[in-house]
Amino acid sequence: MKLDDNILNYHEHMVFKHIVEMGLETAKGHDYLADLTRLALNQLSPR
Repeated sequence: MKLDDNILNYHEHMVFKHIVEMGLETAKGHDYLADLTRLALNQLSPR
């Protein structure tokens, strides 16, 4: 269920930025990046 594209987790931008800095967005597939992002966000405290 998707409510709104404008609703984001506080830490999402930081996780995405770090993935780009590491160069993973071009080296890995979409499914890998989605799983990696979910795992990273689950480790961070909610805001």
